Amino acid sequence: MRVLRWLTYLEPIWLLVMLVTFWQFSPERDAWLPLLYLTPLFWGARWLSYRRLGSFTPLTFWLLALVGLMALNVYTAPFTWYNRTVNGLFILGRPLLGMLLIFYFIEYARNYKKTNLLLTATTILGLLLGIIALVATQWNNKSDQLGVILDLLPVMLNLPGMKGGFNANEIAGALIYLLPVLAALAVYRWRLKLPRMGVSIAFILVFAALFLGQSRLAIIGMLAALGLVAWLVAPAGRWRSLALLVVILVGIFQVLIMNNVFDLGRRSSMRARDEISYSNRTGMWRSALAIIQDYPLTGVGMNMYRAAPVRQLYPVKNYETRVLPHAHNEWLQLGADLGVPGLIGFAGLYLITAYMLLVSYQRGSDDMKALAVGVFAGLIAHGVFGMGDAIPWWDRFSFVFWWLLALAGAAYIHTKNRDRLTR
Repeated sequence: MRVLRWLTYLEPIWLLVMLVTFWQFSPERDAWLPLLYLTPLFWGARWLSYRRLGSFTPLTFWLLALVGLMALNVYTAPFTWYNRTVNGLFILGRPLLGMLLIFYFIEYARNYKKTNLLLTATTILGLLLGIIALVATQWNNKSDQLGVILDLLPVMLNLPGMKGGFNANEIAGALIYLLPVLAALAVYRWRLKLPRMGVSIAFILVFAALFLGQSRLAIIGMLAALGLVAWLVAPAGRWRSLALLVVILVGIFQVLIMNNVFDLGRRSSMRARDEISYSNRTGMWRSALAIIQDYPLTGVGMNMYRAAPVRQLYPVKNYETRVLPHAHNEWLQLGADLGVPGLIGFAGLYLITAYMLLVSYQRGSDDMKALAVGVFAGLIAHGVFGMGDAIPWWDRFSFVFWWLLALAGAAYIHTKNRDRLTR
């Protein structure tokens, strides 16, 4: 029995190895995907040690239903022949890893009746993503007015596993998930004079990378999210007022940048660029809508919006020979890949998670209240980003989405445990 208990202690190491290896592109990633086959080993050890496979939350059945939907989609969607030729069922790898994170975070909160290690891991994740974004982002002309700062940063576009660096919008979609969580944790820790240096530095790095990248929808979402965190987590009085004032000032500065106040000579060229960008996006959205109309039950298949056969049938102007990775709208992307059932699944995840966060905020301890606000604000902020861009579930940054759901699950089960102890 002691050996089995030690095996459960190795589960976070196993998940960490998968996070690192699943970060890779194919075929390197596919070589490591059999790590998923170890799932029964760890879950069996959990059953023998604790007499349960996992703790029930409102997310449990929904996640299992999504696994079934995606597995069925491999064999029913019209372009799965292409999918099976490339990597078969391995397309499920990244979503499955995300769901395993959720189950582990929930079990950790239940077994240890605390979330300290999970929050420390979140801080470390923020530090890593913030540093990576600052040195390996492909800055574009939207950031030119901040060139004085960008020129001071090192450029490392060929780091291991990150060859070529990251598109500024792509990494912004991951950063915007984490920023409000880090903000809420930092404010809470400063308020109670708890150790806060690590989470504060992580917040500063992620904020800097996000602002320098100038992904506009991400920044709009960021401002709304930080305003919510300031209102609900910062202590009432002058500190809350000061926090809200800082958010407003950042918003004003962003408006000045968007209007090229610091470089009036480029105003017309940037306006033309924005018009072209909007025109391109509407073409992508129409393409995704056409797919949903033609294949409402299945979509074209997971990660198939980008596939060459689909692009030929549903072309987008200016992308006849260019790679089009996604539909630049997360709802339309999931609808194109998984059909209407995928849209229902996505909406359900948000609604169920919102319910769990509400329970944590209303009945949880002060630290869980702060965490609940941060996660909710992160999902809202990314939701704004997702109206004009996307991180599909099959993307390497998608694990951050599941990480936030995992934190929501941990906060919920921690709150339920606390309720039982106080009865």
